[in-house]
Amino acid sequence: MIEVARAGHLRNISNCRDGFDSCDRSALTQQQIMALAAAEELNVSNCEAGIGPCDRYRLSHAEARRLADAASERNLSNCEGAVD
Repeated sequence: MIEVARAGHLRNISNCRDGFDSCDRSALTQQQIMALAAAEELNVSNCEAGIGPCDRYRLSHAEARRLADAASERNLSNCEGAVD
């Protein structure tokens, strides 16, 4: 029975890491919550910098919008720089 509970807990951690709706954050330890938050921040940072793994599906709407706006600004700057 302990193995079943452990497997369920590990599945929940995986669901949280992957951003699934079935994630139950209340079942996570403080350390697991902190690790999850760090991974989410790293994903946002990677997406912003354009390096490393970037999972855009895990971004919030506001984060995705901010990244799209920044990419548009970079594109505009690149185009303006090419004209000079």
